[in-house]
Amino acid sequence: MRRAAIAAGALALAWGLSGCAGSTPTGSVETPITPSASVSTPTPSPTPSASASVSPSPAVTPSSTPTAPSPTASTSATASGEINLSGKHLAGVLSPSGGIACLFTDLPRPAVRCDVQGAHWQGIPPRPKRCEGGYGDSVELGADKPSLQCHSDTVFGAPDQPTLAYGATAVYHRLRCESARTGITCRNAAGHGFSVSREAVGLF
Repeated sequence: MRRAAIAAGALALAWGLSGCAGSTPTGSVETPITPSASVSTPTPSPTPSASASVSPSPAVTPSSTPTAPSPTASTSATASGEINLSGKHLAGVLSPSGGIACLFTDLPRPAVRCDVQGAHWQGIPPRPKRCEGGYGDSVELGADKPSLQCHSDTVFGAPDQPTLAYGATAVYHRLRCESARTGITCRNAAGHGFSVSREAVGLF
């Protein structure tokens, strides 16, 4: 009787243990984690805004060659206005056409001589008997009245001989020579002088 009771107790205990083994203990089993919809997807790289874009710099255009300073009248290719040549023993000027050349000298006294290329002056005095070389294309003025020159040389090609622009005046001591489209006119302090061009000469 006692053995039957013990056996029944053992059977009940075994049944209880098997029931415990088949049940799921509360809170002891981990539930698998299902990925939620909040998992972030790779964010695309931001597109640079228009303001952040760098525009290429415009090409640098070389500036024009700076203009050289105007030279002084003594070395200028063209002298304008009034130029004073009194500080030189020899000084020359050319007409803009290049057909008239004048040379100033103070040896032995201030004087100016102008030669004209291709001159065909009419109504001038005849060639003097002792005149050798060129005649009828050169005139000289000093302190007195002007005179036509007999010459075997020329004042063309003298050093330091700038072009005297139309309307410009060259001053040499008390002599003044002005350039015009009609030719060159020179005067002294006494009011005597000459006007020369390729076509004519006037003495006064």
